[in-house]
Amino acid sequence: KPWRYGRDRKPAAFGGLMPFYQYDDEVGYFNRAGVLPEYRGTDLQGVLIRLREKAVLDRNWWAVVTTTYANPASSNNLIRAGWMQFQPVSPWATLGTQYWRKVLLPDDPRARATL
Repeated sequence: KPWRYGRDRKPAAFGGLMPFYQYDDEVGYFNRAGVLPEYRGTDLQGVLIRLREKAVLDRNWWAVVTTTYANPASSNNLIRAGWMQFQPVSPWATLGTQYWRKVLLPDDPRARATL
C-alpha cells in the first residue's frame, strides 16, 4: 500500500514499500517514490523515507533496500538519510542502476547477512 503525502489538501508525493521477496521477506524494498515538481525541494521525499523506515521497523524487518537510476536528487536524499550504496550478490536491475541499503536493526543477528 503506497504512502501518499499532501500539502494544502492536494496530493504532493507518494512512496511504496513491500517485502523484498527476492532475498528475504524480513527486508523491506522501497519500490516507488515520487514528488510532484512544484513540491520538490521541500523534503517530502525525506519525509516519505522516514515514514517507510518506521514501517519497516514496525514490521520487525531488519533492513531496507532500494534502487535509483540516473536520479541524483533521489540518491542524495538517500545519502542524507544514512543509506549506503552496495553491490548485491545477484543484481536484479538494468545496467547502471545504483543499489542502496540501510540496516535498521544493526544488533540483530540477521544484519550479518549479505544482500
